Amino acid sequence: MGTFGAQLRARRLAAGMSLRDLGLILNYSKSYLSKIENGEKAPSADLARRCDAGLQAGGELAALAARTAGDARRKPRAGGDKNGEWLLRMEETGRFTFDVATDRLPRAAPDAILRGGPGADSVLPLTGDVSELAYGFLASFEFQRRLGQQVPAALLLPTLITQTHAAMGVARRVGGSDRQSMMLVAAQFAQHTAWMAQEAGYDEAALWWTDRCGELAAAAGPADTLLAYSGLRRALVTLYREDAEGTVELARATRENSRASARVRGLAGLREAQGYALAGEARDTELALERAAVFLDRGRREGDDGLAIGTRNVADLVTAIRGWCLVDLGFVSEAAELLGPEVDRIPKTAHRARARFGARLAHAHALAGDLDAACAGTAEVLDAARLVESSTLRHELRRLRGTLARWNGDPRVRPLLPRLATALRS
Repeated sequence: MGTFGAQLRARRLAAGMSLRDLGLILNYSKSYLSKIENGEKAPSADLARRCDAGLQAGGELAALAARTAGDARRKPRAGGDKNGEWLLRMEETGRFTFDVATDRLPRAAPDAILRGGPGADSVLPLTGDVSELAYGFLASFEFQRRLGQQVPAALLLPTLITQTHAAMGVARRVGGSDRQSMMLVAAQFAQHTAWMAQEAGYDEAALWWTDRCGELAAAAGPADTLLAYSGLRRALVTLYREDAEGTVELARATRENSRASARVRGLAGLREAQGYALAGEARDTELALERAAVFLDRGRREGDDGLAIGTRNVADLVTAIRGWCLVDLGFVSEAAELLGPEVDRIPKTAHRARARFGARLAHAHALAGDLDAACAGTAEVLDAARLVESSTLRHELRRLRGTLARWNGDPRVRPLLPRLATALRS
């Protein structure tokens, strides 16, 4: 860590600061920062970003710390083989497994599973009003989305998988526009299954279902919005792997896709901003946020084609993501000022969304040294964490615990640390 320490010392001296001066800005002790500069301790990612912001290093210190620590720069891999039989096993405890058994069926053409696989032509077609069936599926889908804000994601996955399978089964038995509409319904179920799989901690399964969403959308015909959104879903996996470069690359490709809806391009701009913030690129982060705001405003005017894309629980998503990004950029007081009102506006029943943004807010308070606000926010987040058991939330809580542990003897912090440990083991 000598390289980071030497750079930190050089920039601190160039700014005319003593270790005590820098410690006051960062809420770290002089002795701790001395150990960082001397290479006795490795800086955490959060400390590196705080140093970067405090010394106006333009992302160079944060990037240097990431390189020295050997951050994994893995790109997501598509999981599984789609040409097979779906095997879903469920237990009374709520646990389940899902596999695709490629050895149970003959090798088929790439889109065979969408056409129905071997013997599909012999299945009798459906009779009745397909539009009524589609409406029923979408009503169920909206219910599953609301439920996903309140219960553990793993509990919903078997239902989402079977609903996707059922929608595909209906689509195989009808033709024309009815077939396209049902494939689109199945694609929406697949994209939400991907999100719940990631929340349940199954990244590879999330990527597999993201691929299925893209294939179903393509089979539906003109479904550019969901096709583009499937790429954006992959960018969320890379974001939580802390792969800034991969996140920016995937999000930018979606944002530049002129065939995608304005809302999807706006959401891509927000994801791109999060990737830039992770890399410590403050200027590119702000430019990405500005582009996203333009697309999202256009999307509000144009409508969303009846597709449920992205969160609907955050009132001002651009402001919330700007606050999110400022934490990664090291401007934690400003982040808390933005995130506080936005977290308050998230519906009380949207436990998943409130917990994710609330954990960011609590972490911003902790990094800024406001222990009262940090501990109050952490306690609220932990209450929600018990309900939703979110993998992405555990990522946030892991960082929050690392920061709060600096005050492990403080009576406000001490009772929270065992609760954080329990949440991280769930």
